[in-house]
Amino acid sequence: MQSHFTFLFVLFCLVSFSSANSFQDTRDQKTYQTASYGDLNWFQENVRYYNRSLHALNYKVLFYSDRELSTVCPAPYSVPSVEDWKNLEHNLLKQKVKKVWKSFAGSAMGYYVPKKEKKQVENKQDVYFWAKNASGHQLVRFNPKAGKINFESPKPRSYVAVRCVRKRNYLEEKGIVDGIL
Repeated sequence: MQSHFTFLFVLFCLVSFSSANSFQDTRDQKTYQTASYGDLNWFQENVRYYNRSLHALNYKVLFYSDRELSTVCPAPYSVPSVEDWKNLEHNLLKQKVKKVWKSFAGSAMGYYVPKKEKKQVENKQDVYFWAKNASGHQLVRFNPKAGKINFESPKPRSYVAVRCVRKRNYLEEKGIVDGIL
């Protein structure tokens, strides 16, 4: 019994400090780089899942409305909650890794608001992402230079970039499926 406990403890220690590197979305076969911060596994790039109601800026950055958020992230991932974003900020600030913050921001500066058949991206100095909250959704306003996040209410008809998150699966990260190496 003690050797079984020792094995599990050693296994936990080994997997606690590592993370998965990528995830393939089976809906469209796109692969996303991932990283673990705390007990969450995050997409390191914005989701790029095409559907009929999204808005694209030069077909490089995809923006989604709050109506699409239940289907944009591939299972088992989902749109991060406000609490998930706060934990990410805490984990990265604790590490004092501004370079990671800048890298995490990606290229989706601002957010998209359709105005009379004209594409317009507002507030380009910051990065915006969707977050779930108890009453629906909020915007995460991220300033990559300062490494700080704030939460705001979205403007009507806002289209914003999405990152996806899930709880870490430590066994899966080590290639253990159904208890088998």
